[in-house]
Amino acid sequence: MATLRAFPFTLLTLIAFNIVILASDPGVWGNDLFEVTLFSDVIWPLTNGDLMVTVGLLVLLIEVLRATTIHTKAITNHLVSVVVLIIYAIEFVVVEEAGNSTFFILTMIALVDVLAGIVVTIRLATRDFSVDRGAGGYPPFEQ
Repeated sequence: MATLRAFPFTLLTLIAFNIVILASDPGVWGNDLFEVTLFSDVIWPLTNGDLMVTVGLLVLLIEVLRATTIHTKAITNHLVSVVVLIIYAIEFVVVEEAGNSTFFILTMIALVDVLAGIVVTIRLATRDFSVDRGAGGYPPFEQ
């Protein structure tokens, strides 16, 4: 379990996306999984791309929750998350099948993961560092 602390779960969505585009046609993201008729009589289709973005958002939630704890693997997790973001960005620009809205949103999720993880870790670290203050908010004066 300790090794999972350094593993960025946004890598799972990157791997899943690449498996899907290698195993099927690039237009698979627009295919409907199912349709739901809403109370307003509007038919709402859920596409493969919608499902992938939803999974990406759930993974982002997990990553943000994991960033709220201080552990020794936090720096490793942030560094690997940056590498995952770089892979997302390169793949979005270079790979033809990744040049779509689904992959762009997954790339933005990876960016938010990196930024949120670093910001939350910094905020937690500054709260852990405290200085004993005397009256008036100044450090006590030793004589």
